[in-house]
Amino acid sequence: MRWIGAKTARRLGRQLRSRVQPGPIILGYHQVADAPWDPLNLCVSPSNFAEQLQVLNQRARVVPLLELVDQLTRGEAARGTVAVTFDDGYQDTHTAALPVLSQLRTPASVFVTTGCIGKSFWWSEVQHLVGNLDRLPESISLRASDREFRWSGKLHNVGARTDVVRALSDFFRTLPWQEHSQALQNLECELNAEMPKQGAAISAEQITTLASSELIDVGSHTVSHTSLNQLEASTQRWDCLLYTS
Repeated sequence: MRWIGAKTARRLGRQLRSRVQPGPIILGYHQVADAPWDPLNLCVSPSNFAEQLQVLNQRARVVPLLELVDQLTRGEAARGTVAVTFDDGYQDTHTAALPVLSQLRTPASVFVTTGCIGKSFWWSEVQHLVGNLDRLPESISLRASDREFRWSGKLHNVGARTDVVRALSDFFRTLPWQEHSQALQNLECELNAEMPKQGAAISAEQITTLASSELIDVGSHTVSHTSLNQLEASTQRWDCLLYTS
């Protein structure tokens, strides 16, 4: 056993408190939905979301993201200050999150994948393809662009399906956005399945409704949400706000 002195113990205690009581926090949400299967860990249930916001409003000072950034720039951001954000731009940000935010008068910023507005996210399509089949093949082989994806093993339990969705998502993230459609068609053929019609991404009308709320700021979160397209940020400021209240 190693013994430590009182001075060292006090120093470790201060370090622990700094971790337990951090400075300003930016919370990042994705989906607010009851999801029976969530392989990419993107969902919080509407009831849990409401409870989390209630606790935040009781124990913290929730401010718009722009206000928090301004405070940080001036060196004035205090502990207990929180900003709430939503990534990607799901329909349920409008249908499920907005009513709770409005009821609890909680400001938030929503960052939208602009190339998917009114469409479906490619990762949602991958998830539905893998998750909705009664039986998957023992192996998956997929070529797209100059890349190849291979997977072998039993895919008939939830854990294995979760692993393959995550692996496929990593693969698709490296592809040029323009090749996603063909790659998804190739995956349909490989799985002998038809792509379910999805509408997971927010619509232009829903964005307008969000932006009309005095509580919500709307910004862009890249065009395609893929690694090879991050240079989009040089021509489209994905970290800027499109609409502010």
